[in-house]
Amino acid sequence: MTTPDIKKILDEGLPAVNSSPAELARFLDVSPQTVNNWKTRNSISKDYVYQVAEYLGIDPSRITGKTNQPAPPPRVELSEIVMIPAYFATADAGPGFVNYTENEVPGGFAFKRRSITSRGLSINRLCCIFAKGQSMEPAIEDGDMIVMQLGVENVIAGEIYVIRLFDELRVKRVLKEDANGKLMLRLQSDNADKTKFPDEIIDPESDGFEIIGKVEWRGGWI
Repeated sequence: MTTPDIKKILDEGLPAVNSSPAELARFLDVSPQTVNNWKTRNSISKDYVYQVAEYLGIDPSRITGKTNQPAPPPRVELSEIVMIPAYFATADAGPGFVNYTENEVPGGFAFKRRSITSRGLSINRLCCIFAKGQSMEPAIEDGDMIVMQLGVENVIAGEIYVIRLFDELRVKRVLKEDANGKLMLRLQSDNADKTKFPDEIIDPESDGFEIIGKVEWRGGWI
């Protein structure tokens, strides 16, 4: 039996799978302090040995130091799964939904790591919220969960964004327009009923307007 170096295993193993101590803690549903304690105590709780090993893609014996390690129960390759935080915030796909909350959904939602990184997205900048209303149908249905990337610097014309307009969160397709040399944004609904869901022209520099994030994924009932 050899003595493992838990700090080295985590410090080298997490970057190798494009992860971090905070992401590992979120995935295991433990506190970041718990992961730090494993490093300082040079020991990982036996309840998490297999999960950590599979998350890092290593043999459990590297963590326990035991060469005759019993076979773990079959499970999903956890190293390929990441948990995206989700919130009980509702972005309105309609005229605007004011009374939203931002309480975190316990555990978040699971996504394959490769499906995120292959699109050039940053795992740490993604979060899930829910859409409300019919203005973005058929692209986004009422009640769909949407994943958005936060911290968007440049708006891509024709893409869908979550925006904040004063106290309202909205989901809209954003287009760029030139108004006598000044950039304006057209907030467009995908719903063909323009009487019910008319476009809006917004000055991106106006008070109360903010791009929260770009919608990268949506999920809902078939």
